[in-house]
Amino acid sequence: EPHEGERTHDNDFQLRAVRKFNMPVLGQLFTTPYWGASERKERGKGGYYTCWNPDLAKFDRYVRHTVNRYRNEIRHWEIWNEPDNWEEIELNQEWHGTKELFYEFYGVASTYLKEKFPHLMIGGYGSCGFCSLDGEGSKLANSSPRFAYFVEFFDGFIDYIKAHNCPLDFFSWHSYTTPARTLGHARYARRRLDEAGYTHTESTCNEWNYRADLRGTVQHAAFTTGMLLGFQDVPLDSAMFYDARCGVSTYSGMFNPLTLKPFPAYYGFVAFGELYARGTQVESTCDTENVYAVAATGEAGNCLVIANITDKDTPLNLSLGGKEVKACKCIDETHTYTDCALPETLGAYTVLYIETN
Repeated sequence: EPHEGERTHDNDFQLRAVRKFNMPVLGQLFTTPYWGASERKERGKGGYYTCWNPDLAKFDRYVRHTVNRYRNEIRHWEIWNEPDNWEEIELNQEWHGTKELFYEFYGVASTYLKEKFPHLMIGGYGSCGFCSLDGEGSKLANSSPRFAYFVEFFDGFIDYIKAHNCPLDFFSWHSYTTPARTLGHARYARRRLDEAGYTHTESTCNEWNYRADLRGTVQHAAFTTGMLLGFQDVPLDSAMFYDARCGVSTYSGMFNPLTLKPFPAYYGFVAFGELYARGTQVESTCDTENVYAVAATGEAGNCLVIANITDKDTPLNLSLGGKEVKACKCIDETHTYTDCALPETLGAYTVLYIETN
């Protein structure tokens, strides 16, 4: 809605294309156009308008129209994105106000949406995450005040919505740190939600991409696949890679914008797709730190995906319960998810896809 009352719906074709593949979509109610700000400020530059505090009445009309239009296609609606980006208001590109003002804004918006659309999942807020904490949820000694503010903001948010009985069908948070720490943050988020009584609130890491600066490399493919595998064994309801655009952004880690061909990380998703297609995860254990493994079974047979996210080779000793290897594919410096013999050593930054009988 670039101008008040002028609704373009330019992205409808993208939504239809995604829904053809039965992919769920997260709707994000975020950014304030110039006409929708509670105070008249200079128009922002670039693709996003500056995130001035929205005029609640105008935001209400916008939300009512948008959510009603897509209510049968989008189930999850996220209110805002990274309002905790900076404590200093003048530095915060995502929310130009205090944290207390955001809590009040979320309370009004979430309560309205849940009353009007009780069948939809209403949540937020696209937290910057828990990067001031280690993998066990303890504060890091060398954490910056900005990172510490992310956790302070989260604690205050939970206290506010609990005190005011605000809806929180899902809590969304971001992570760009190591797989081990990200998995620890997933456990931390779940624990804090449960402690506050939000045991039925979904937890979603709806932005993640470790070492995005390595896009196009096998290292990035290994990190990405390892994260996908690790997510299977922590209390997390959903996760969304940021991002899959074919563009020049560092974060666009799946496709080469010059050749329009997939980067190696793309094939990590292909391998994970084989696990997903089987349908049922079966027990698998790994005794090597920073090597991740997940196995699955189904009508299509059995398969196993292993990711070594370290810079060292490690012996590959598999115990497959009497089953035999039928096929093996590899992502490394010489293979791009292509067939290979089962190696005796799992190379540095290597992903293996294995099928058994």
